[in-house]
Amino acid sequence: MTPKTMRSQLAGLAKLGRGRVRRRLRMQPGLTCLWALEGCSKLGFRRWVELDLEYIDHWSVTLDWKILLKTIPVVLLGRGAS
Repeated sequence: MTPKTMRSQLAGLAKLGRGRVRRRLRMQPGLTCLWALEGCSKLGFRRWVELDLEYIDHWSVTLDWKILLKTIPVVLLGRGAS
C-alpha cells in the first residue's frame, strides 16, 4: 500500500464518522469478506466500508459459510482481482 493510498483511505475514514469506523474496527478480521466477492480493486473505499458494516450487522455462521463458498470460484477463476 502506497502512502498516497493510505492518505486517501484515512481521509475516507474521517468522512464516515467515528461510530461507523469504531464498529468496523472492533470486528476481528476474517479469511474473506463481502467486498472481495465484488472485486476489491474495483470498489471505492466508501463501498468497501459499507460492505464491512453490512457484514457486521448481519453476521452469522451461515453468512460466513456463504461467503466462503462464494469465494472459491472467485479465487479459482481469478475474478475480482486485478
